Amino acid sequence: MDKMDKEVLITDKAPKSVGPYSQMVKCGDFLFISGQISADVKTGEIVHQDVTKQTHTIMRTIKDMLDDAGSNMDKVVKCSVHLSDAIYFEEMNNVYLQYFDNGYPARITVSGVQLYDGVNVEIDVIAAV
Repeated sequence: MDKMDKEVLITDKAPKSVGPYSQMVKCGDFLFISGQISADVKTGEIVHQDVTKQTHTIMRTIKDMLDDAGSNMDKVVKCSVHLSDAIYFEEMNNVYLQYFDNGYPARITVSGVQLYDGVNVEIDVIAAV
């Protein structure tokens, strides 16, 4: 693959895309994973649960997507975290830190965002492959 060729990757390890976006895009040596919310991987249905469970569900989905694409959590270089309210920051953060063993990626966290179907957390990542 040419260093700048773009390849759309589809996996059954994440809910299917429900709009005009790809689950993952590989470009050069990087993998871009679209924002993940707490959704059932098989049905795509939103799972409304507390922020701790939402964050675990999201991070497990991201981990599975990375594995499926030939990457892993150690290769994540950037995360964007979107929260419906800043009051959820500590709860999300306590879960988030459990998924990185070898240093944390660069990150931005934005709050006060109206997220899809009333979820409280959405996370997207960029990883090396």
